[in-house]
Amino acid sequence: MREKFGRNLAIVGQDNLRRIVLRERDRPGGADIGLIDLTTRYALNNGFHVVVEGILYAEPAPAARQPEGSPRSPRSPLSVSARLCTTV
Repeated sequence: MREKFGRNLAIVGQDNLRRIVLRERDRPGGADIGLIDLTTRYALNNGFHVVVEGILYAEPAPAARQPEGSPRSPRSPLSVSARLCTTV
């Protein structure tokens, strides 16, 4: 992916932010989630392509929080629209 996008690609590594930056254990609702969100949004707002790398825990979203007619399933609290050139 780096060969394709070069300097215009931000790789946001969940393990790096959690273990190195925060020294936090892997747990649902950890502080790393907010830092991943902040880092990802910052990179996107500055014109980078972003890859969030890692295994992230997700709790099912309550039905009341999902907009009516939402394409998301009750087991998928996050809806992501992305165009991938290569899947590794």
